[in-house]
Amino acid sequence: AQFKFLTNWNLTLNVIVSFQLWKIAKGYSKEIADSILNVAVILNFIVVFFYWRLYFQDPLSVNMNGPNEWFMEYYLHALGPTLMVIDALFIHGSFNTFSKGLKFLFLLFSSYILWVEFIVAPYSSRPQGTVTQGFPYPFLNDLTIYGRTGFYLSVVFIGCTLYMALFFIKKYALPYMRQAKS
Repeated sequence: AQFKFLTNWNLTLNVIVSFQLWKIAKGYSKEIADSILNVAVILNFIVVFFYWRLYFQDPLSVNMNGPNEWFMEYYLHALGPTLMVIDALFIHGSFNTFSKGLKFLFLLFSSYILWVEFIVAPYSSRPQGTVTQGFPYPFLNDLTIYGRTGFYLSVVFIGCTLYMALFFIKKYALPYMRQAKS
């Protein structure tokens, strides 16, 4: 039940990645799967962007039981993801692989969409919307299958575009900027 929210998928991935990064920092391991780290960064960006975008439109569109405590809100949807992004981008140096990470990103998005569409919504009666019921985020219950598909595709598109942008920045822009500085 707790995995009906994308934020929880994000937090779980962050815990896995944090554990791996901790093992590297302590010398127990030498590397982390770059594709998992990359996807964690993208998922953090997606969760933060969409959560706050929807929250500012209508806080009840993302919180069916009303808003969380302010400190939980900011930790789950701002501070925690920001710390992971800083660690991945500036300390560890992620985005060294391209196709493996992009495939893993598609797999994660596809898994979440299938989970929500075929497991969560059919077996849930709350929240109720104008079109359907049971989707974890109330606004999804006001969308037809075509509306939800459009929303899902926009999330996947933004995630993939961000992935590609960060990869090319890491691979081409950063080395160029370092050369220009010296």
